[in-house]
Amino acid sequence: MRRAGDGTVINPGEREARVRPVEGTPSEREEKYTLHLRTQGIEASSLTLAEDGTMLTPSARARVDERVEVRPPPAPPGEPDLSAELGVLRTLGVGGMGKVLLAVQRPLQREVAVKMPRNADVTGQLTAELMREALVTGRLEHPNIVPVHTLGKAQDGAPFFVMKRIEGTPWRQLLDDPAALAKVGRRAEDPLGFHLGVLLEVCNAVSFAHSRGVLHRDLKPDNVMLGSFGEVYVLDWGIAVTVQADPLLSLASDSHGICGTPSYMAPEMAGGDGTRLSERTDVFLLGAVLHHIIAGKPPHQGSTVVAVLTEAWEAKPPAFAATVPDELAAICRRAMARKPEERYASVQELRDALEGFLRRRDSLALAAEAERRLGTLETSLAHKRAGTAVDPLALQVAFTECRFAFQQVRAVPGLEASAKAGLSRALMAMARGELLDENLPAARALISQLEVVPPELAAEAEALAQKLAGQKARVAALEHLEEETDLNRAVSLRSRVALAVSLVCSAAMFGIALLKRAGVMPFGFREAVVGMSVFSVALALMEVLIRQRSKLNEAQRRLLRGNRVALVSFIVFWSGAWALGLTFEAAAVTFMFCVAVNWWIASVLYDRRAWPVAATFSVASPAAALLTGWQFEIFAAATLVGFGGLALAWRARTVPERG
Repeated sequence: MRRAGDGTVINPGEREARVRPVEGTPSEREEKYTLHLRTQGIEASSLTLAEDGTMLTPSARARVDERVEVRPPPAPPGEPDLSAELGVLRTLGVGGMGKVLLAVQRPLQREVAVKMPRNADVTGQLTAELMREALVTGRLEHPNIVPVHTLGKAQDGAPFFVMKRIEGTPWRQLLDDPAALAKVGRRAEDPLGFHLGVLLEVCNAVSFAHSRGVLHRDLKPDNVMLGSFGEVYVLDWGIAVTVQADPLLSLASDSHGICGTPSYMAPEMAGGDGTRLSERTDVFLLGAVLHHIIAGKPPHQGSTVVAVLTEAWEAKPPAFAATVPDELAAICRRAMARKPEERYASVQELRDALEGFLRRRDSLALAAEAERRLGTLETSLAHKRAGTAVDPLALQVAFTECRFAFQQVRAVPGLEASAKAGLSRALMAMARGELLDENLPAARALISQLEVVPPELAAEAEALAQKLAGQKARVAALEHLEEETDLNRAVSLRSRVALAVSLVCSAAMFGIALLKRAGVMPFGFREAVVGMSVFSVALALMEVLIRQRSKLNEAQRRLLRGNRVALVSFIVFWSGAWALGLTFEAAAVTFMFCVAVNWWIASVLYDRRAWPVAATFSVASPAAALLTGWQFEIFAAATLVGFGGLALAWRARTVPERG
């Protein structure tokens, strides 16, 4: 068993059955159909198929002969070829009614196609059919219909017409062999979209023909050619009829008999009554072609011609596999409704339905892609919550693409609810991801886009807000503490004060030493107490200046308080030493020792940069004990070196780390 070119299933030896009267015992359904044909004056035994799968009963041929008068122009004498302008190169193809030759149109030096009867014995019906095709095609000037250039008669009297040569692939070939799509550079990744696009082009041609009152009656993939550059051509208008009065074309209402291809035929065509033919007949044929696209075969099947015609006459609603989209199946069933009034009112209406499906199909594909990306996003965030490292850039890209897809799908009727739900899921998932990263502003921005915020998501955001507020308070406290303990505040001013103390006090002590050695000025306990008091007042004034010039932190205030305590203790020391009757030299040595101890305490507790003063006076105290009579000079030198070093240390602005 094999499949014929028209889509019927035939047994070996069936070739004879296709070109001679049908034999065999008919089924009950076929018997009912045969009886119907007899009421139309048609005998089932007269039904035959041409090799291209089309059928033309004798009664239909007779009506064609009556309507069409063939008068092509005579050929020029003495020309052995088809015409003076044409030179035949080779045969391109042979069909049931005619053959197509490749020829050169000599004046224009271009290749053209020439169609003429297949046999030299030109019969009346073949001549009429060929001429009708030429007349119909010549009147239908449309991008999807092959242009006819001229009409003529060969030397042997056979009519022919010249048309544009089409280089391409028969549509049927691409339907039966999906792999051929890739071979001819078509959209192999989306065969359904490609074939529906071709069908839309076919609809354009048929709709245009209907606007001129012409019905094709033999629409099938075999009669559609795809050009090499995307062109779509509807061919074989040989059994076309008109629904308008036309002196050269057959009226549909005058057509009696069965014409067309049984495996695609509309029920009113199988019934043989031309009065029932209309534009909706071609709508049925287009629906049958759509059936071939989505089911992989023509709608009417059978082992004999009568069996196939019985299927066409009954026109039961087709059933499709579960993989066929419901909307597309519904379009096909409506186009193939048995009653013409239940079909689409026009080819344009059918075309609009197909275009709407393609738009929604693209949107459904986009929605599916959005769902896939949403699943990836949710899976990645689940891994992130589990502690697995996730690329943040990839996560953001997935969310952005997912959100964009859902936003696009929201505009498609019928998909608004699912797109809205998917968008909400994406926003919530990404918001939880931002909460996981403690990115509260980004999370709140995403949550604000939700029409309804889940209570648990709002609670998570609030918990993070409280956590971050607590962290912020702790950070602020630490920053305040750091600021309060920063010893570098106003360090430049303190450096200048230390340098002033170094220079003024050392100069004063060197001056006192000179005056004392010269016997000009005595210096004892009383002068020491007075000097310390004056020095304390001077430092107090400097402290006021520092407070005015700079806002002091806690560390600096403590340092100043320690300095005030030290000055008071120094005054008390000299007063006590005076009261106890100590020698001035011993008191001076002890005083330098006390100064060293005070600054060592300051360097340990407050600022390690105070070590130059402590170290200098630690050396000066034993030196003064050893070098009797040089206490003033030693004290002056220690003040100059110690406080000068302190000024340099503070100027460096770096607090040494505690070891």
